[in-house]
Amino acid sequence: MRKAVLMALAALASVGAAQPPYESAPAPSLARWDFQTVAGQRYLRATANEGDGPGKLMFLCNDRRELVVMAMIAHDDPAVLTGAGGSSAWIIDAALARDAAPPGSQPVVMNQAVMSIIGLDGAAYRRIFAARAFGIAWLDVSGAARADFQIGMAEGREPLAAFARECNAQTYP
Repeated sequence: MRKAVLMALAALASVGAAQPPYESAPAPSLARWDFQTVAGQRYLRATANEGDGPGKLMFLCNDRRELVVMAMIAHDDPAVLTGAGGSSAWIIDAALARDAAPPGSQPVVMNQAVMSIIGLDGAAYRRIFAARAFGIAWLDVSGAARADFQIGMAEGREPLAAFARECNAQTYP
């Protein structure tokens, strides 16, 4: 019981805490935001560098009406990708938010890309939605970033809000 209370207090304290700057954070790129449909599943896609970049965020609504974000980056160097399979962390406004990525975000490396699939509760969604820039860093086992990107959120706020409400208006108002 005591351990659960301490963990809850630590989590609450870290949510609003300022994160140190991520010194090698890539500059936020403009993204192309568009709706796509694959096998009858509609999702919102944000592609870095106005659609030409290697980084993508795909927001989906699962069968439990929860938002899920799949983050993916392509890279030509297999050594970078192999090293990026340790863990992932969010980049929020150029700060590496190691506390933000919830369990289940273990990176998967395949086909010259690394990806993570992360479920978003209401608090995580609001944190992303409020950010000026959002992205992800894939870390090696020592915690060093191996691959990363972040995108500006200004152009995506309206479509993200609409998609989130369509998914579950009570959780993502």
